[in-house]
Amino acid sequence: TLARSGNSRHLRITPEIYYPFKDVILDSLSHAGNEKVLVDDYFLSNAFPNPFNPSTKFIYEIPSQSQVQIKVFDILGREVGLLVNMEQQKGLYEITFNASNLPSGIYFCRMQSGNFISIKKIILLK
Repeated sequence: TLARSGNSRHLRITPEIYYPFKDVILDSLSHAGNEKVLVDDYFLSNAFPNPFNPSTKFIYEIPSQSQVQIKVFDILGREVGLLVNMEQQKGLYEITFNASNLPSGIYFCRMQSGNFISIKKIILLK
């Protein structure tokens, strides 16, 4: 859910997990449920949950239409998953990585869009 607390603006995933946003517009209470997010930068969240079994989620945003590629690699650098590989519109997205066919271990999720690259470490515990 999108929320505002004083001057703080954030996206709450669970009671314990939330991500701040630079610019969030919350419509008036009469429009509750129709919140709008102004996306003005690239962003890849940490995985939640992490450690995970067998799946975990990421939230990412892109500030303009662009090619987005999100891959998962094992500790040896081998690609083990392709989550996104397409042109996407500006916006906020959520993806799920299902690792039910992979062994326990450390993996890396890599997002690339234009000149932006972000890598997040994830741990699969079975």
